[in-house]
Parts: sequence; structure tokens; C-alpha cells
Amino acid sequence: MKQPKITVVDGMGFDEIVDALVNEELGAIRRHRLSQKMATKLHREVWLRVEAVRPFREDPETYIMERLEEQVKKYVASGFHDAIGYSEEGFRSALCSLVAKTVKSFAPPATYPIVDGEFTVLLVIPPEWISLRRQIASLTSSDGGGVPSLPFETAEYGKPAPKEPYVLVGLNGGRGLKDCTFLQANAEVKRGGCTYLSTHQLTQLLIVRPRFLAPQAESIALGDRSIEANVVSGETHVVFTGNQNDYPTLSTKRIQAPRMGVGVGKPYYSAMITV
Repeated sequence: MKQPKITVVDGMGFDEIVDALVNEELGAIRRHRLSQKMATKLHREVWLRVEAVRPFREDPETYIMERLEEQVKKYVASGFHDAIGYSEEGFRSALCSLVAKTVKSFAPPATYPIVDGEFTVLLVIPPEWISLRRQIASLTSSDGGGVPSLPFETAEYGKPAPKEPYVLVGLNGGRGLKDCTFLQANAEVKRGGCTYLSTHQLTQLLIVRPRFLAPQAESIALGDRSIEANVVSGETHVVFTGNQNDYPTLSTKRIQAPRMGVGVGKPYYSAMITV
């Protein structure tokens, strides 16, 4: 998995800070001759108390609320509320419980940490509310081509999406697994208990984060697939390619061998929040 990024602090980089913290913990474990079970318990208790003091550069709940508000504004600007038949106020009201639950989940002690280098939360509006074709039209310069007509099904490392809005947590982009084949990427995702983004999830990530894709960079939705009739092997997935303008190019890619895929982004997420 991709290593978190961290700004150099007092001349120390990420690995150096990790080494310093490890040495401190090792010293305490050895001085008190702790068992592994006790050391793990104490480590968790120390972190809970650190979270309670909130020594961070931002308040976690405020940070999450700001990120979700930015995304709601993006969806309103894209006309999502009109497509559903809501006023802007009605749209926000329909998302209120989900937003509140998401913000609360990041209050110390958080169920998932805010990790530097990750896209922390993504508010997702399901295709049951807004068709995939309409979502793609908000992102690209076309209406989605023939993509919505593909018979998508959940892939091995995907999950069925809820029919109500939900939030994805701990998203990592294409760069993290870009140098991996599909086989290698699958092993990393499975080891981390993560899930690949599906087509509508990746579409909305690109709506709220246009710079997610650099020009000519590809990002593939591996969380769902289309297995064509009369084809013995291989799966068709949706791919977005970054361009110099504001609109990514939409296409499909056929995966015929697990050792393919080097150079293609494979975004994934760590957890899901539902109401």
C-alpha cells in the first residue's frame, strides 16, 4: 500500500519520525519487561489519550465537515439535486443524517484515522438516485457513451453499493498501485481489507476532485465488471483518462490476464459508512 506522506518537521521525514517513536516504545517495553499483549494494550491506551487531548493541526470533526460540505456544493453545482427532483435545501436535508454520522465517526477515538496522503471521505450518490449516465454526463463532455448499458456485476474485490447515499473512507488513488499488475494489486487490496472503486464511485471522485487524474493518466474502475457473452475469459472495466481540459476521456478496457495492468491506476477505499 502507498506510504502516507508527511511534511518534514524540524528536519525529520516520515521514516525518521517513525524510527524515533519506535525507539521510545521499545525502550518502555524493555524497561518494564512487558508482554506482547500488555504492550499492545498500553499502546492503544496511549493513542486514545493523545486523541482525547486533540493536539492535531485541525479539529477532526471540523475537517470532515468541511470536506463533505465541499462535495455537496460540487454535486449541487452539477445539478444532482435537480436530477433527483429535490430543491437544494431538500437535497441537503436528505444527506443530513449521513453527514452527521460520518462526522461523529471521526471524533476521538475515531473508528478510522485521518491519514495524510489519503482522500479521507467521499460522499457517494447511488445510481438508484441519479443514473450512471447522468453522473458521467456531469463529469465528461459526453453522455457516457454505451457504458451504462453494460451489464455490470460486482467483481471479486468489489462490494454491492447501498441504494441510499453513503460515504467511502480512506481512498487511495491510482498512483499507489500503478506499478502493480492486476494480480499484485489484488493481493495488496485483499491484504489490507480494502475494496476497489466501482464506476459510479470513481465518477463521483473525479467530479469532486478534478485533479485526481493527471493528463494522460488512466484510472480503472475494478469494483464492478462486465463479462461479455460467449467469451471464455476476460472482464471489461471502465477507464477514465485525464486530459488537458476539464473533461476526462471515458473508455473500456478488457482484462484478459492477471499479469496485465502495470501503469494503470487502481483506486480503492478502506471502509464504508451508511445510515
